[in-house]
Amino acid sequence: MKRLIGILSFCVFLTSISFAQNSMVEVERQLKTLAEDILNHPDLEHKKTQNKKFSRLLIETLKRPESYTYDFDSLRTVSVLAAEDKTFRIFTWQIENRKDPNQYYGETRHYFFGLVQRKYVNENRETEYIVIPLIEMQEIPKGVENMLLDNTNWLGGLYYAPKYGPEIPKETMKYYDPRQRTSKGAVKRVKSDYYILMGWNGMDETSNMKFVDVMTFDPKDKNKVIFGVNVFYFDPIYAKNRALFRYSEYAPFSLNMGYIKKGPFNWNAKRVIVYDHLGTPKAGQQKLTTIWEMGPDGSYDALEFKSGGFFEWRKNVEVVSRLTNQELKASAENQQKILRGRLAEIKRLAKVYGDEEMMASIEEIEKKPSLGKKTARFIRQQEKTLAQRQDEMSQREKDRLNDAGINLSKKDGKKK
Repeated sequence: MKRLIGILSFCVFLTSISFAQNSMVEVERQLKTLAEDILNHPDLEHKKTQNKKFSRLLIETLKRPESYTYDFDSLRTVSVLAAEDKTFRIFTWQIENRKDPNQYYGETRHYFFGLVQRKYVNENRETEYIVIPLIEMQEIPKGVENMLLDNTNWLGGLYYAPKYGPEIPKETMKYYDPRQRTSKGAVKRVKSDYYILMGWNGMDETSNMKFVDVMTFDPKDKNKVIFGVNVFYFDPIYAKNRALFRYSEYAPFSLNMGYIKKGPFNWNAKRVIVYDHLGTPKAGQQKLTTIWEMGPDGSYDALEFKSGGFFEWRKNVEVVSRLTNQELKASAENQQKILRGRLAEIKRLAKVYGDEEMMASIEEIEKKPSLGKKTARFIRQQEKTLAQRQDEMSQREKDRLNDAGINLSKKDGKKK
């Protein structure tokens, strides 16, 4: 697949460009305007011009120390992910080139751009903020899943945050390095820390691609990023450098962190990378005739990170539903609202019954910043007490009406 040649020369980025030191809020406002044009403007030439301005401004901004903890929340069209250990961030974005802007399902090319913002401590224990451009390959070659890549020949894509865990998880990988040999000449198995990335690439008019890649920094060059390592075992012998999944343009495909049943009798839940198993729509069809046919078949596979420092393929796994940290937080906040609402209703009824002691207890509880299990038990106890009071009052009213010769029928609700 051909890439856009000449849209952006990262050599220009490495030249010295002087920008006025505007506030981060003002810079973000400028970046937001440029980023929205890059994705949404109908004219490709205008997108290219805006992309150059955006890239130069973003590079100079990311060299500023105060930018490292700045969120850039308003850049909705740019993916900004932070490493688990906070040593770097990755910014990725794209230009779309649609042949016919008025046709929704038309031929569209995607051209990807990226920057790594690295917080680096040098030999003098001085902190440097390094910005490393990611230069997309002009064409994705066959066998790229087995290649070692770097920031000058980047696979290209939009990285996204996993559903569970940190935005960019970190793991110690153990792999065979052909550049290192034992005394007997065998390939040496070494270990190193790598960061796990999940991404999406629009490919072409017939297919999309999602992938799992790993990256590390070159120990000999602080300005170099390395992508891929042979730790993805889809069979017991040969390991790939990354996992690629190509699927039809018109098929949904999920690739994310998830939980699967694990252990004896499936009593435990294990966090893994879960994805839709890709298959063909026709029963019994063994050979894929076109990529248009490739899509989910309703089952799930997984890549499980093993203690040995590698990913192992697991077929036909059973996914377990879990709440994310964000969902847990939202659930906890909602639970607090529910408890306070129930307290308010109990307080209202206590006032009706003239129970000043209960009202005083509730007012003390309402002052607490957070309501816990003790409060929940108190609420259940008071709700039970109030329900008993209401039953007693209802029974007294029925007895009073019976004494007056009025009988309310439960069948038709008419007085007899």
